[in-house]
Amino acid sequence: MRAFVFLIIFFACDDMAIGQQVPNRLKHMNVLNTVLIVEPPQSLGPRLSRVASIFVDQCMGCHNDQQAEGGYSMATPESMRRAGDSKQLPIRQDPNADNGVPGNEALGELYRRLVSADPSERMPKDSPPLDPDSVDAIYDWIVFGGKVDGANDAPIESFVPTRLNLEPKWGTYPKPHAVSAIAIDRAGGIIFSSGASEVLAWSIDGKLHTRIPVRGRFISDIEWNEANSSLYIASGTPGQIGIVESVPWSNDESRTDTSRTDESARVVHWIARDLPLDIALSPDGSRLAIGLQDGMILVQSSHSNDILWKVATHAAAVTSLDWSADGKQLVSSSRDRTAKSLDAANGDVIVSFVDHERTVSSVRSLNAGCVTMDEAGVLRVYPGGTASQSASSRKGFAQRTPKLVSNREQVLMPIEGAVLRFRIRTKEVEFKDKEGKDKKKTEWIIDEEPRLTWAASGAGETDSEIPLVLAMSNSDLGFIAAGLADGRILVWRDDRSPPVSLWNQVPAAGIR
Repeated sequence: MRAFVFLIIFFACDDMAIGQQVPNRLKHMNVLNTVLIVEPPQSLGPRLSRVASIFVDQCMGCHNDQQAEGGYSMATPESMRRAGDSKQLPIRQDPNADNGVPGNEALGELYRRLVSADPSERMPKDSPPLDPDSVDAIYDWIVFGGKVDGANDAPIESFVPTRLNLEPKWGTYPKPHAVSAIAIDRAGGIIFSSGASEVLAWSIDGKLHTRIPVRGRFISDIEWNEANSSLYIASGTPGQIGIVESVPWSNDESRTDTSRTDESARVVHWIARDLPLDIALSPDGSRLAIGLQDGMILVQSSHSNDILWKVATHAAAVTSLDWSADGKQLVSSSRDRTAKSLDAANGDVIVSFVDHERTVSSVRSLNAGCVTMDEAGVLRVYPGGTASQSASSRKGFAQRTPKLVSNREQVLMPIEGAVLRFRIRTKEVEFKDKEGKDKKKTEWIIDEEPRLTWAASGAGETDSEIPLVLAMSNSDLGFIAAGLADGRILVWRDDRSPPVSLWNQVPAAGIR
């Protein structure tokens, strides 16, 4: 059995100044006087997750990307190690380097400020000193090397541990829950819809298979990854926190229990300071794109969770994302009134679509190019996804922010009482130029196909509802689903049959 040596060294320094708050174990003696552990075992080495909540609660209000007081930001582990205006290293890489005694100065400027006896220097500024337990935890973390259990450019909030309540918030919903996100597992015939702090998994016949708990209060997007049979979920509380996580799903019909998820294999991919409005998986399922409220877009490996790139693409919140069929381009839209086509390998902007009048609520990549929808009620087409100006448009839609869906050929848009369907086509037009010479040009045309409708069929139902969200299979063999504010989920297996109507008034019996 391997032995570990614990060494504590004390020095008599009663005449030395002591900060107003020192660790519990160091009361009545100077912080300079202790070395805790020599070569601590890996199992005892504190990680950033042990102290992240202290930094978030006590420090981030003044030391963030937008308000870096003293030139110092604690927004990420990487920025925490960069010196501010004082030019002093915030966290020492080797706190035991100075004669084996990790004192205030040796631990770095961050710790020195936390325990300083001078109120003008001590942090948090204009607030009570940190409690001894918090100082203890930060001391241990720095002494053991300031280890980071995650990406160095991840938000500091992503290191705060969270507990997942596996029990449903409601046994039976007291009233139908508005459907804000929806996804389709075409092969398994499953519809995933948002619920109250959970995702509900339905079969096409209306059977509720599973209730999948999530960490966030609101769910903004759900994506099904066919490649690894996992559900990707963006949830959170607007203005406070956003979480992107995935959970494996089983289509094994022979299982005797009602749960088809493996909670032990759940992965938290990203945590942000606000609710991400959209996430998107690459066609092969290997990459996950996340659009953030600060205009950033990041792409991760969905296998390793490594960050492949992270770019400040927009000047305002990213509203939607979509991949090209070959996975080489990523398109995005934003509240900054632009949509963009990006090189999916590194995030470089290929072209900006700039002729929008209002917030661009949605963008979709088609085989023929890209389509966008803006808050002014205009649908636009950009040939090949490389032209900055639209080649065709349709106006007159309601001035709101609907999300488009597509299967590369068709584009679907929710309106009052129906789902509109469009196809993009081209035709060659002959004309004469100014010199009278015959010329040809390509015109882009937005054709409307028969819309999907539903009829009122019972109490509480109305044909004037506007779907909040749509989902569409990426195959003509699949189906279309719409989620409504009154809790209904409408599912069309094809365009010749009326939709199946599901209600998410969740029963308590037999579903976990």
